Amino acid sequence: STSAGEYEDVSKVEKFELTEDEYTKRTDTVRAFKERNKLGRFNPENQAKMIEEAAKKEVEGQAACFKVGDRCQATLPGHGEPKRGTVRYVSKTQFQTGYWVGVQYDEPVGKHNGSVEVQRLRAARNR
Repeated sequence: STSAGEYEDVSKVEKFELTEDEYTKRTDTVRAFKERNKLGRFNPENQAKMIEEAAKKEVEGQAACFKVGDRCQATLPGHGEPKRGTVRYVSKTQFQTGYWVGVQYDEPVGKHNGSVEVQRLRAARNR
């Protein structure tokens, strides 16, 4: 007969451990099954789709940080010091993939007045 609570102290049980190499060599594991059947992360097509979806979510998350009317600061190539302005446009566009954030700078700097490839971005103003 065993005493009450004999199996409750798990510190008395020796832990079974495998190194990563030992586990990889085994053929009777879940990982080996998934590799053989190209499931989950072992499916190249599925892996590419997961990477694409993760990148898309990251871009959407970054775009969600900007709201029209927010103040911001940006460093423009060739203009040295960072420039301050107001976010005027945050959305997807027809001329480029991903999200675009349009900024109206406090000073008259930048490439254009909000027109890109004939598409006028909403709320863009002439300088």
